[in-house]
Amino acid sequence: MTDTLHLNFESGIKDLIEAFKSNPYSFYSENDLHCKLFHTLSLKGLNASCISKLGKSKVQSSILHKEYPTKGRYKRNNKGPSLKKRRGKRGYFDICLWDPKLTNKRQFKTSGGKNEQKTFTAVEMSLNEHHGTFEWHVYWDLLKLSDPVNEVENGYILFFVRDYPYKKTGFSENGFIDKLKEMFGEEKKVHIIYIEYVKTETRIVKISNTDFTF
Repeated sequence: MTDTLHLNFESGIKDLIEAFKSNPYSFYSENDLHCKLFHTLSLKGLNASCISKLGKSKVQSSILHKEYPTKGRYKRNNKGPSLKKRRGKRGYFDICLWDPKLTNKRQFKTSGGKNEQKTFTAVEMSLNEHHGTFEWHVYWDLLKLSDPVNEVENGYILFFVRDYPYKKTGFSENGFIDKLKEMFGEEKKVHIIYIEYVKTETRIVKISNTDFTF
């Protein structure tokens, strides 16, 4: 079952990339990307119902969720790698899929995240990172997806860019790609994909050293 879920999730990511490629201006904000992917995954049957614990009771829920909290606590850093902090704040996954084999044994919600649902798959997205320290967003997403405490089995980072003002800023047209590859090219677990609409074309580049293909 989990193999099918994994394949359908990756299929949904590919559909989102194709939707952006076909009509990049249908996405005004990052949240538009979240909603599109959530809807696509739902149509593929990934919003299957499940039974979850709620204290000592059992409740019916779904394995697909937006803004599901991490178990780890962190301090965000806009100029470099974010940090794990015992007294920091919990992060949130843009979209995640619970492990269906464990839902009836794990809690729907708890104080501090103890024994909450296992995140089988999670995806993080960004859109139009028009600032000089854009890599902080990837640092932050990568920390959440790679921290063992969060139990993410399959993690994805989708870095979308549209109509970046290269001439105005003097930034190289390969600047995003080169910087991301320099900093995250050796990543072997979390899939990092760069998608950019420039002029009339879309280029898609795999940044991480993983087996994800599209």
